[in-house]
Amino acid sequence: MSVPTFDQLLQPTLNTLHDLGGVASINDINTRIIEQLQLAEAPKR
Repeated sequence: MSVPTFDQLLQPTLNTLHDLGGVASINDINTRIIEQLQLAEAPKR
């Protein structure tokens, strides 16, 4: 799977921020977008 482009991530990011009341940590945003777009997390090193 390729890395999503900026354009593909913008709307889901804005939707997530809206759903979380306008304030969210980067981890919260990442977790929700990974779930929403059904992305695989990168392996941890």
